[in-house]
Amino acid sequence: MERIKATPESHARTMEFIEASMVEGAHLRVPTRFLSEKAWNRTVDIGLLFHAGPETTGPLLANMYGVTREDIRQTKNRFIVDLYKNSSKETRQKFPLDSIALGKPAVQSTREKICQGNGGLGLKLKDLIEKEGLTDAGEIVARLGTTRTRLRKIIKSEMYKNWGLNLEVKWACRNFKEVEDKVNQLTSDRELKKYLDGFSDGSLRGYIFRKNTTQTIFGNLGATLKEIGVKNNRFVRPVALKLISDGLPVRLLSGGIIKRGEYEYQKTYFIYFLKQKQKIIEAVKALGTLSKNPEIMSLRKAKKA
Repeated sequence: MERIKATPESHARTMEFIEASMVEGAHLRVPTRFLSEKAWNRTVDIGLLFHAGPETTGPLLANMYGVTREDIRQTKNRFIVDLYKNSSKETRQKFPLDSIALGKPAVQSTREKICQGNGGLGLKLKDLIEKEGLTDAGEIVARLGTTRTRLRKIIKSEMYKNWGLNLEVKWACRNFKEVEDKVNQLTSDRELKKYLDGFSDGSLRGYIFRKNTTQTIFGNLGATLKEIGVKNNRFVRPVALKLISDGLPVRLLSGGIIKRGEYEYQKTYFIYFLKQKQKIIEAVKALGTLSKNPEIMSLRKAKKA
């Protein structure tokens, strides 16, 4: 039978069931599978200690009773199932067995240990959301000094859901209109560069390569260079590096793997915001003839990082 996850809400319902059953005296009747009243009383004690104790964990009870954690797990599960069988028809109807969580959320001390074990990021995330009200993924990532991938894992972890906080984080590239409005609000190269660098490669690919969508936000530097007469693709990277060094908001985006005969390589793009297209074009034209520009030729000959 599939069980529901142990959350603060589901555990509260489990405690309601236990209380309702014990008021009826369901815990006083020894189930037929138990050989003695003593064995059933032990099961009831473990079940109540586990579910009702705010800081009682399986390992703690295992040490207390001198048994394994698996024995505690099975015992507290049997407590719920047998208590349910001993309950009245009305109680069973009100609390279906498949709606009762057999476990409980991790206790506070356990959650904090796990957070500390993950470099303390969980506790820092808790403070950012609880005390500062941050919801923007880019800002959270920057403040934590981590990656979006790890932030997603932290938020998806049941341990962090059980903090009881609202972890609704605004991820980049969810909504075209939202991103377009944000880009239009930003004016300085520094602000635009920070925003552009905040996107994950996956998010950018989702925006740029989405089918049946007219691109109004991001531009491809390679395509723009061809528009102004630069046909040699080998100039794209050095020009991009030069623009980046000059502080313009341009960034590298990794594409798919290209196979040509025995060789394969990863296709790359250099992306910028279309609102700055004219500025990008003027910056490129200011470089003069690219094949005669010593800085561009130096970057072109330099070994790729």
